[in-house]
Amino acid sequence: MIRVLLADKLTPKVVDSLKEIPEFDIIEKTGMNYKELREEIKNHEAVVIRNVTKLNKKILENAKNLKLIVKESIGLDNLDIEFARSKNIEIRNIPYSVSIKIAEHTLALMFGICKSIGPSYKIIKEHKWDMKLFSEGIELFGKTAGIIGFEGVGRELAKRELVLGMRVLFYDFYNIKTHIDAKQASLKELLKTSDFISIHLPLNDLTKNLISTKEFELMKNNVVLINLACAGVVDEHALLEALNENKIKAAAIQISKKEVSEKVDLIDNKKIFPFPFLNNFDFENNEKVGLDVVSILKDFFNV
Repeated sequence: MIRVLLADKLTPKVVDSLKEIPEFDIIEKTGMNYKELREEIKNHEAVVIRNVTKLNKKILENAKNLKLIVKESIGLDNLDIEFARSKNIEIRNIPYSVSIKIAEHTLALMFGICKSIGPSYKIIKEHKWDMKLFSEGIELFGKTAGIIGFEGVGRELAKRELVLGMRVLFYDFYNIKTHIDAKQASLKELLKTSDFISIHLPLNDLTKNLISTKEFELMKNNVVLINLACAGVVDEHALLEALNENKIKAAAIQISKKEVSEKVDLIDNKKIFPFPFLNNFDFENNEKVGLDVVSILKDFFNV
């Protein structure tokens, strides 16, 4: 039998689907510490992780039989890609389902901010009225959307922004051919001309503090920034300065449970729209993504 380790928690439907495949021996062991994981991984041909378990070089050195790593997410920053490939371990992730989920959430944030949905809801729930707040809405139609990081999420987002009548620019580290009506631009051009900017990049040496003081200075006044990237791609000290100096209209940022009590200055800023990391919710999409994992495993092992 093919031994498959589920090192992070998957939805019950996905686990049951895997257990129904007779060729697989499914082992659920979540929350393992470093020593436990290093010992356990040597017994398996495949391992499925999300964003909690880290597969570094020292752990993968002990993966004597491992042939496949499946990441139930887009980013691969919690595993040593180069070392895994040097050991001929295949790496697969599931960008399509997650891309749609994140693209939709990006649009929801854009609508929420430019129509003041959250603050308006809060004011009325408090039995108050604020005509100035209610009249601050802006339209997406006719505006320029700038997408930083185009593959996966960026491409799906661009399709939806174009339907809304927006002009779409995108920046990526590589030349990208696309059949949709989105224009690849330099980072400088994108920052200078976009009314809405969304960021969809992993954190690495190229992207660390990609958006900092100099980049905020290039942006239009009253730009809306949606940061769906890993923490560290946007310099949050520079972001706070830009907000306090009224350089940008608003910014949406992902917050983890731990950061709720750590990033008080950002969260308390009236122009910040914090939201939980997207992997923490959306049961429907988690099931779709999980079933993609099932398909990947079946396809790879030809069962």
